[in-house]
Amino acid sequence: YMDKGYIITYSNSTKTVSGVCAYLPATGETARGVGIGSEYDTVKTAYMGQMNAARTNPDRITIGDDSAYLEFLFKNEIVVMINLCY
Repeated sequence: YMDKGYIITYSNSTKTVSGVCAYLPATGETARGVGIGSEYDTVKTAYMGQMNAARTNPDRITIGDDSAYLEFLFKNEIVVMINLCY
C-alpha cells in the first residue's frame, strides 16, 4: 500500500498486524477527523486529555504508551505522518 501512503507492519509468523503508518498521499482520517495535513492545534484539541506528556513535543503528539500508541508527526505544525503501533 506504499503507493497509497500506507505501510502495514505485521508478524511474519502469525500474520498479525502490529502497526500502520500513514503519509502523503494517504487520505484516511482517525475517528476524530485527523489526517495527513491537519494542523497541530486541531490534533491537540481532538486528543486533549489523552496525550502522553512525556512523549509529546512541538514535533510530535503521542497518545498511549510503549505498549500501544497513536503518534502524529509534524513539520511546520502540519501532520506529515501518523503511526499506530500496538
